[in-house]
Amino acid sequence: MPIFKQKNTKKLSVNKNSITTLDSKHTELIEEFENDLKIVLPRLKNEKKLINTKLLNTKLLIDEQINLQEHLNIISKKIKDIK
Repeated sequence: MPIFKQKNTKKLSVNKNSITTLDSKHTELIEEFENDLKIVLPRLKNEKKLINTKLLNTKLLIDEQINLQEHLNIISKKIKDIK
């Protein structure tokens, strides 16, 4: 049995890019929220207005009205999720 402890020759590799800190995660979430509020939400609201104007058209077929209404419901749910 050796009297002294041998040095560890194995090197541990640490990927500094994969280390997630609280600050970095916070900035990621803040950027995502800002993106949703500034880009995604106005686009969804605009799309919702367009669908509402199409639904006001009385010359649409019933199938088209149902499809537009379903699409409008999906957009409304996405808007609620963002808010």
